[in-house]
Order: sequence, then C-alpha cells, then structure tokens
Amino acid sequence: MNTNWFYDRSAPEIVILLVSAMFVIAELAYRAGLRRHERTHDAGRDVFVAVKVALLGLLALLLAFAFGMAADRYAERQRLVTDEANRLYEVYLRSSLLTEPARAKFQQTFREFVKARIAFFDAGRDLPAVQASIDQTEQIYNQLWEQTRAEAERLPQAYAINQLLDGLIKEWEVHRRRVHAFESRVPDAVVYWLLGATLLSMAAVGFAGGISQHRGTTGRMLLVVILGGTILVVLDLDRPRRGIFRISQEPILHVAEMVGHSAPARTP
Repeated sequence: MNTNWFYDRSAPEIVILLVSAMFVIAELAYRAGLRRHERTHDAGRDVFVAVKVALLGLLALLLAFAFGMAADRYAERQRLVTDEANRLYEVYLRSSLLTEPARAKFQQTFREFVKARIAFFDAGRDLPAVQASIDQTEQIYNQLWEQTRAEAERLPQAYAINQLLDGLIKEWEVHRRRVHAFESRVPDAVVYWLLGATLLSMAAVGFAGGISQHRGTTGRMLLVVILGGTILVVLDLDRPRRGIFRISQEPILHVAEMVGHSAPARTP
C-alpha cells in the first residue's frame, strides 16, 4: 500500500490552501507590476498580455488532461465494483450445483469471502485495515479453491465443478484489479505541476493588471473560484474513499444480501 503526505490530505484542505496562495500571489504580482508601470510602454504591455493569455490557455489544457486522468480512474473503480458483484454472484450460483455436504461448506465460506470484499472498501484510508482485508480475502479464497479442487478430484468429469473453478479464477482477476485500482491515481508530478502552473498563471494575471494599473478584482475572484473548483473536482475524483465523489458499493452489498450475509445499510 503506497501513500504520501500529499495524498493523505483531503481535497478541500488542499484547495483552501491553494486559493489562499492564489490571492496572495496575484496581489504581490500586481504590486510588482505597478512598480514597473512607468517603465513599460504600450508594446511591452501588449506582449505581456499575450503571455498571460498563453499561460491561461496552457493551464486549461493541463486541467483538462488531469481531469481526464482522474475521471478515467474513477470510472474504472466504479466499473470494477459492478464487475466483481457479477463475478461473486456467478460463483455463488455455480456453487449451488455442488452436492452436499460440499455445497453447504463452500457457501458458508463464500459468505465470509463476500464480507471480506465489503471490508476492503469500508477500511477507507486506514492502510493496515485495507491490507488486513486483502490478506483475509486471499486466505478465504485459498480455502474456496481447495474445497473446489477437492471436489474436482472426487468428480473429475463434473461440468459444474469445472465451471466453478473458472468462476473463481475470474473473481481472483477482478480482486487483483481492484487492489491495483486502489493504488492507481493521478501521478503526483502531474498534480504538483498543475498546482504550480495555477499559481504561475495567477501571478501573470496580477502582474498584467499591475502594469496596466487595473486591479481587476472581480475577474480575478471569478478566475480563482473557477480554477479552485475545477482542481477540487480533480483531487476529489482521485480520492474515491472519502470526499464528495465516493464509489458506491451497492452492487456488492446487494450480492451480500442475496447470499445471506447481513450487511448494514450504507449511503453511496
């Protein structure tokens, strides 16, 4: 499980600090521009305005790039929840074709397996709890595999057992993909560059206002709100276990109810 100081901070906390820094930097740059006003001719002002516009355009492209990365990862995590719910129920249905007492033993173990899959998300950012749920998942999975393998040795030609083995393999694949999706996020370098580019663009806006002797308070505030809000969405999408955009576990909770596991109600 990988973590760092930046990712452990909530998205609103980061954006509040960023917005504060944007206002401070824009104001400092504005005052620096005022001192250069007398020494800057009209052509120089036009050139710097063009530079400011170019920086804002590049910032827009960077925002779109980062937003796309975060949105793709969010959609993949949500899709994997649905995929795993389908795989879990598929395994449960196929297990009903086992003969007793193997069927009762398998389904009892399987309920514990579903419980461990729910615990994987419920652990949130508690990394020891996340790792414990992964270890428990893989331990119970091994029990399910051994139970099925024993039945396969006893009845090697049974079609239902072969299908159950195939279902378990598919479930393992989805499990590992969800673990990878948990650790996959927008690279820190991209986020740091986005934040740096935002502050640099606000400095350009403030300096351009200074050399033109026009503070542009309303426009500056609107720009800060739009940039801050967009970056908040990008960061929050990349933190699906907390914040505004949380991944719904409803498909797996529904499977837990169907297989007989009593799971408390949760809001998506």
